[in-house]
Amino acid sequence: MIPSAVAGLRRRVKDDVRRRLRNVAPGRRLRLQLGLAAVERYAGGRSEFRLLDAGSEEGLLCLELARHHPGWSLVAADIAEAPLRRGREWARAEGLHVSYVRCDLTRSLGDDVYDAVLALESLVEIPDDRAALEAMVAALRPGGLFVAQVPTADWTPVLKSAEHTWRREVRHGYEARELAEVLESLGLDVEQLRPTFRRLTALAQDVRDRLKHRGPRTQLLLLPLMAAAVRLERTGIGWGPARGWFVVATKR
Repeated sequence: MIPSAVAGLRRRVKDDVRRRLRNVAPGRRLRLQLGLAAVERYAGGRSEFRLLDAGSEEGLLCLELARHHPGWSLVAADIAEAPLRRGREWARAEGLHVSYVRCDLTRSLGDDVYDAVLALESLVEIPDDRAALEAMVAALRPGGLFVAQVPTADWTPVLKSAEHTWRREVRHGYEARELAEVLESLGLDVEQLRPTFRRLTALAQDVRDRLKHRGPRTQLLLLPLMAAAVRLERTGIGWGPARGWFVVATKR
């Protein structure tokens, strides 16, 4: 094999490894899979679709959707520029069409603009979450899809030595009834509000958090175990208290 071909192969392998390592964390993997499944069911094979990932960080959900739906209009929005910059670089490297927007989610996001708005674990980081929800609902078209995942109000880690607070949290979580009442008052019909992130996935997350500073080789070795924990929970094999609520709603 000629040197240029070898170098190209090595570069592709490294890029593939980096992409796989973005989804090592079981909590992230679970909420992305749940969100993707909800969007795919709702979209029903549409060739045109407008979606906003609110509090997207690097926009992993939009990147995955762009791989399968190149004709969709996908917007990843966050108040922090650094993750948006990384996301832009990842999208550019793969030739994916995702718009990255730095914005305050408590301010107007437009009116009747999107077919779907997702807020996956971002609401607990927003001081005025009511204003953010109002902006997200206003941005949805009538009949549009709203998807969220939030921590429960009483969640704790499985391992005593693990973090007992969500990163950058301004509130610890939400009660199911409280969350449903707020969403209904804003003009959404809650179709699904179910517990997620049970003990097996939470334990896998705690283990990953303890080892996340290890090198890529360790992370790759962890990947099958992390993926298996999420797969088992999604097939209904799990136990213990939930540490998250997954919400699916539509705008009236």
